[in-house]
Amino acid sequence: MSEQRAEQRPALGMLRVAPTFHQRIWGADRLWEFHGATPPARPADGHVPIGESWLLDPASTVASGPHAGERFSDLAARFGADLVGTVSAARYGARLPLLAKFLDTSQALSIQVHPNDAQALAFEPTSGHLGKAEAWYLLEVDQGASLVWGFARGVSADEVRRGAEDGSLLGMLNHVTVSAGDIVVNPAGLVHAVGAGMLLFEIQQASDITYRLYDFGRAGPDGKPRELHLDKALAVSSFSPSGTPPPAPARVPGQWVDLVEMEQFSLQRLELLPGAVYRQATSELSMELLVVSAGSATVSAGDQVEHLNRGDALLLPATLGTYELRGSGETLRCAVVRPRTAP
Repeated sequence: MSEQRAEQRPALGMLRVAPTFHQRIWGADRLWEFHGATPPARPADGHVPIGESWLLDPASTVASGPHAGERFSDLAARFGADLVGTVSAARYGARLPLLAKFLDTSQALSIQVHPNDAQALAFEPTSGHLGKAEAWYLLEVDQGASLVWGFARGVSADEVRRGAEDGSLLGMLNHVTVSAGDIVVNPAGLVHAVGAGMLLFEIQQASDITYRLYDFGRAGPDGKPRELHLDKALAVSSFSPSGTPPPAPARVPGQWVDLVEMEQFSLQRLELLPGAVYRQATSELSMELLVVSAGSATVSAGDQVEHLNRGDALLLPATLGTYELRGSGETLRCAVVRPRTAP
């Protein structure tokens, strides 16, 4: 039986991610340079800037190697827990548990909120999506830039509805000034918005459910104001004052530092020391996503070697086993369950 299984499911190596670029009306067009990519020719008119680069989502594909061109969602369905890990497979089945991307803003995003798993199943039963908890790691921030993180005081649903309709909602929100290196965690139900002048990394549950409360009257590609979702947003929002996000963990060069650890995912940061070799091993519990946020890194597992530059990402299957990491700069590690860290 084991020989037959091995024949049907050959061992998975490290999987390099092919990023995809997405236009957003609030984008700042810096992600091409961030990834070291060449932008296409800009149209004479009607240009919509790039605001997001998606690293991992159901439609993303493998960039190179034996599985080049294959979608990660298809690989998850084919390999199941061997790819995503036993914890993810038990929770979500044979599907990708996480979505990762970079955001780059020239304008503030809409004031929005996401449901939890139970609410997503109740409100969007045919969408195929669960709830959405997310976290931001701020990489570049303009001086004085701020974001929205919950409410400044306790409010009622009726107050928020009126504020969304007459524009006074902005005065009820908790506006937080941020800096590069800050960590912001947005659990389901927390009203939030990325501000203008930021380039950040986002890790989240693999869900695309967003309920907009307010969007500054902006028009979409069709020239009409973008849709709001007040009834659903109010049904899932927390109206308590949110306070201030916890301070970012201290930087400890040469060691993995926990940035986020919550039920849905974990996020760690490693500042690589030139010349050092970091030996790690994946766990059968969870896949790992390595993302180079600054500098460069080389990852090796057996005979496979992958060289990564800023913006590159590499998915490590749960069954990969031992790997080595070296380079300079900064690498992020995302997982469903916090990975073991070698001494």
